[in-house]
Amino acid sequence: MNLDVSGTLLSAIAREGLRVPLDVDYQDLKVRQAEYQSSCATVVMLDCSHSMILYGEDRSPRPRRSPSPFRTCCARSIPATA
Repeated sequence: MNLDVSGTLLSAIAREGLRVPLDVDYQDLKVRQAEYQSSCATVVMLDCSHSMILYGEDRSPRPRRSPSPFRTCCARSIPATA
């Protein structure tokens, strides 16, 4: 939420009139609610070299199982990838 400065001042002027100092009261405060969007990128590198194809399952089974949970995560957060 952001303070709407011009709306707040106009409200105070309408209530008090244009004089100095301008007394801004709680009822004069105007806020503007905004939605912020953030974005990020995720890069996953999978080793599909000849050595991983031959020995990967015996030595390191985790990389072979990682695409499935990653795909599920993407499908939940980005509907277009489902």
